[in-house]
Amino acid sequence: MKKILVFLIAALFVGACNTKPTPQVTVEKETQPVPTLITQKALVAYFSATGNTKKVAENLAKALHADIYEIKPAVPYTAADLNWRDSNSRSSVEMSNESSRPEMAENDISVKEYDVIYLGFPIWWGTAPHIVKTFLEKHDFSNKKIVLFATSGSSGMGNTAEDLKPSVATIAQIKPGKVLNGNPSVEELKYWAQTME
Repeated sequence: MKKILVFLIAALFVGACNTKPTPQVTVEKETQPVPTLITQKALVAYFSATGNTKKVAENLAKALHADIYEIKPAVPYTAADLNWRDSNSRSSVEMSNESSRPEMAENDISVKEYDVIYLGFPIWWGTAPHIVKTFLEKHDFSNKKIVLFATSGSSGMGNTAEDLKPSVATIAQIKPGKVLNGNPSVEELKYWAQTME
């Protein structure tokens, strides 16, 4: 009886040792990475009257490894020009006239090579300053993504995206973006850009 038991245990042991695992076959699909706003060729274009938007734009360009371009007025704005409490100040007069298009100092950038343009500005009277429309109307943004960002003392983005749509081709895509106050870090801006995809 003991011999039979020993024989059965030995047979089970040998059988277990001789079983080979079933090979697992994996098929890898060839996939092309889908371009994202982070990987696409990007330009950060901005207008900054007091320097606040400039700081955000510079950090955003670092976060995206993007080119950067400053929209400069032909005549720089003074503190008196920016006095929103004065209805006769330059900015008040410009913003009260929908057809106002302040002249740019230069227009030496081509947007053709870019897939996405991050467009920054301060919020004036609840929308973008009219010099931003000057910039948009001087270029062909067909098939481009335009992501808006702004700085503001108190206002949100409001209807800014809708206000700017008539200044670009109908086949351009404008994303409303957000107000980026508080001098956000490079990492914070990188994360924000990912949410805009």
